[in-house]
Amino acid sequence: MEHQPSKLAALLTLCLAALLALPDGAHAEEAASALPPAELETAKAMQAEAESLRKAADALLEEETAACARKFLENDCRNAARKRHLESLRAARGLAAQGRKMEYQARVKEREAKRRARAAKVAERGSKTAPDCLSQESCAAEAALP
Repeated sequence: MEHQPSKLAALLTLCLAALLALPDGAHAEEAASALPPAELETAKAMQAEAESLRKAADALLEEETAACARKFLENDCRNAARKRHLESLRAARGLAAQGRKMEYQARVKEREAKRRARAAKVAERGSKTAPDCLSQESCAAEAALP
């Protein structure tokens, strides 16, 4: 299977453009809260691209295996086809792993933003310290607050 660097390059260029388009200064906090959905979309796109690469590699393996049946050294041909298939799968798995990592990081950022917003609400109500909500007990206690 031929590698498709143009699609990967376009995806990486899109990610870079999104990062460079972030505003500076006072709007940085707003951008941080708006960033995770874009990162989630990019991560999902990377995972979808990895899935399509995997399906294309599987289809190509079937075609090449069928073509090997007509060759004299059939097993050598099939082994070479499997080797190319595995290389394609490794590339797809790497892309999917990168997408999952980006998705995880975006969700962590989103969770931290929610935690900061909760802490700000508690501070507004006059509480001197905001709970960390690091354990389920403290989260349950914080949810019970009026």
